[in-house]
Amino acid sequence: MHLAPNATWTWWAKYPAPPAEVKSVSYFTSVAPPFEDIPITDL
Repeated sequence: MHLAPNATWTWWAKYPAPPAEVKSVSYFTSVAPPFEDIPITDL
């Protein structure tokens, strides 16, 4: 996928919660740099 400069793209997803022992996740997509070691917190 290619986005033109200043273009937007709305995308939504819902994932199941990881097991309780997982404390962070990384998220990779083809349209943005990776989001690495995102902390998971209990609210």
